[in-house]
Amino acid sequence: MAGSHIDTLFLPFVMGDVPCAGKILFVGGVYHSFVATLKNVYVYQPFKPWADSFNSSPCVLLKNMSGKAEYDVCLVNIPKQKEEAQFWLASALENLKAGGVLAAAAANDSGGTRIESWMKELGLETHMISKNKARVVWAQKPQQIKDDVVAGWKDSGASVIKNFGEGLAFKTIPGVFSWDRVDKGSFILSDYIPKDTKGAVADFGSGIGYLSHEMLRASKNISTLYVVEGDARALDCSRENLEGVKGDAVIEYYWHDLSNPLPNVSPLDFIIMNPPFHQGAKQTIGIGQSFVKNAAHHLRKNGVLMMVANTHLPYEDSLKQYFASFKIVVQSGGFKVIEAKK
Repeated sequence: MAGSHIDTLFLPFVMGDVPCAGKILFVGGVYHSFVATLKNVYVYQPFKPWADSFNSSPCVLLKNMSGKAEYDVCLVNIPKQKEEAQFWLASALENLKAGGVLAAAAANDSGGTRIESWMKELGLETHMISKNKARVVWAQKPQQIKDDVVAGWKDSGASVIKNFGEGLAFKTIPGVFSWDRVDKGSFILSDYIPKDTKGAVADFGSGIGYLSHEMLRASKNISTLYVVEGDARALDCSRENLEGVKGDAVIEYYWHDLSNPLPNVSPLDFIIMNPPFHQGAKQTIGIGQSFVKNAAHHLRKNGVLMMVANTHLPYEDSLKQYFASFKIVVQSGGFKVIEAKK
């Protein structure tokens, strides 16, 4: 499942230019055959599908990075979002022992060309290899680093309470879906949440909880809300964002890959979702199709799914396959809101 930039990340170690031994931290880690050759590997990966790639490996999954300088090697799979990428670099450097090796890589069109200048801003003397339309940059951690830059990047990439307009303030964090604004599709969908929504409901791919928040505001008859999200950071934000509107509803939070059904959940009355259609930089409808399939699996007979999607994404075939009926409620601004009945 690793992309070619992950092959590039490991090049300095595979070629023998740099030793990869001791205690190793892999930030944003995805499984790769080279990882199988290593011992004492710790992985920080908040995205559930990629975290699950380590299930059959001896690697240790971390919920958070410690901030202690305890690692001999830190590897960083650089994400595309700038503040998130700088946060991960600064955190990795903070977790690295003096004299240890920091190595980071990304595809050239997803931030790879920025890594070397960022490392120099941190006060590091860099080395670089370009291959597979990607770059890996590495450096040894000196005794003295630019602590002010590290602190600044950690601040800019940390969670924050952000005003989203219309009196809405949400806890959010750079790197999660639509972290600095309400997604346009979700905003359109929120206008069509039924006011009589009741019983057991779910938000599939909930992000920081915007649609869950609007469901709870729209109806006071929700008994149980299942908030399901693949990004652990977004799920942590939603816990705080929903506290003030939950009323008498019981909220269950699931860090879960929705390509698979949820475990131990009774049939649901209503599901809302704005399914993702990107896996990294690659656009794919397959993720959303899995969401549709699992929504049908979890809904009771006559249960309702409401979803939003870009107008060009052909979910209709999946809806025909798994639902008794469906209709397009509205098309607006490049999006379509769909209601489907089990």
